Amino acid sequence: SRLEPEPGRWDDAAFERYARLLRRMRELGLEPLITLYHFTLPRWAAAGGGWEDDGLPERLSRVAAECGKRLG
Repeated sequence: SRLEPEPGRWDDAAFERYARLLRRMRELGLEPLITLYHFTLPRWAAAGGGWEDDGLPERLSRVAAECGKRLG
């Protein structure tokens, strides 16, 4: 929800925060494991019906693709 606080609006500052954390982890020899769904949905996804919304998997795949592009 920090990365995409509203559908289609990316938070560049949030991405940069996570990119810094990932860089530092790698510098320390840690291998990060990214979790895009960790028990809660973004508010916009929950408001749209949550997992009962047939379009949610497609929207979450868009989030995953953006994370892959920006965070590696």
